[in-house]
Amino acid sequence: MPPKRNSSTAVASNTNSNPTQQSKRPKPPSQQLKKQEILTFLQSTYSYYTLKELEKLIPKNCKSISNGILVKDLIKSLLDDDLIHMEKCGNINIIWCFKRQVMKEQFIIGEKLESSLQVCKEEYSKLENDIEDCLQGEYNEYIIDDGNNGGKLKRDDCLRELKELDDKLKVSKNNVMELEKFKWDDERISLEKEEKLKDINRLEKLTDNIEILVSYLSNKFLIDSKQIRKEFGIPEDFKEFS
Repeated sequence: MPPKRNSSTAVASNTNSNPTQQSKRPKPPSQQLKKQEILTFLQSTYSYYTLKELEKLIPKNCKSISNGILVKDLIKSLLDDDLIHMEKCGNINIIWCFKRQVMKEQFIIGEKLESSLQVCKEEYSKLENDIEDCLQGEYNEYIIDDGNNGGKLKRDDCLRELKELDDKLKVSKNNVMELEKFKWDDERISLEKEEKLKDINRLEKLTDNIEILVSYLSNKFLIDSKQIRKEFGIPEDFKEFS
């Protein structure tokens, strides 16, 4: 006789043999589906409701919504999308959505869009004409003289003259920049004066050092100071700079 098979093992093997059946789970309804069911409910009843009434009625009439807590957020989302309406009536807010009213609003929106489209078409046509006029004017050999001379001017001559004027303008700007370098104001005069005084002080120290050096050489080597000055080209008296 064949050995008896353990029933628990058989159950386990049957359970593990169909993993795809375990992985298949129904997807939760989307937010859009829930909103659509609420919209359908409101349009089909042709009535007004408060939010508290909808929190009770919607879970009973909409399969995808089982909890009344979600109703408030869904209603707010529909109001934000202008798909339903709400107005204050006394101390309460009433909510409704009539299908004919929605169709009327969509018709009004469609008319506005058609009007805007017509305006855009007219502007587009005008821009095309303006571009065409500009292109024709750009490649025209002659241009109209709006000055006192009247008549037409050749475009190439005008462009050549314009280039010459641009070159002259650049030269004039460079000349002005060069002149700016030699422009003296009170601040620049003060700075130059300070620099010159510093140079004079340095020259005076240098001449004093030369005199000291000449005197030192004359005394050490018993050479006449005039001979030392003549040998090194040192003047008898330095020019006064002060």
